[in-house]
Amino acid sequence: GTLDAATLSQLDRTAAVAESEAARGDPRAAAEMMLDTIVPPARAGQHQAAVVAGYYLAASDPTAALNAARKGLALSQDNTPERAWLLDAPPGIDTLATHAQLVERWTAAVDHADNATDVRPRWARRYWSKRDAAA
Repeated sequence: GTLDAATLSQLDRTAAVAESEAARGDPRAAAEMMLDTIVPPARAGQHQAAVVAGYYLAASDPTAALNAARKGLALSQDNTPERAWLLDAPPGIDTLATHAQLVERWTAAVDHADNATDVRPRWARRYWSKRDAAA
């Protein structure tokens, strides 16, 4: 089956909003927005299932990712690239990119903490410097 223009337009709008949510760091919200787009025709629905599963993986929710994949697999038994992806999904590039961003953000926060101006009162700095030396 094919999709009509109105359905394609709605899918595009939903995908754009979901991508925006994912870019803001909320892949779970992106997945939840797109969950209802896993519908026939099979290839389109299976593609949507793959996208939703990827967002759930980025949100560290493998159970929800598996459920989305199963919903897509239930649409058809045809041997399509989308079905193959759902059966043996590689780690999503978005998941790896999100991981890299989180590591960079954490590293920057740690670096900033090491170089931050100590705003503790002088008595507290003296107390903790003695404790640190004794440790």
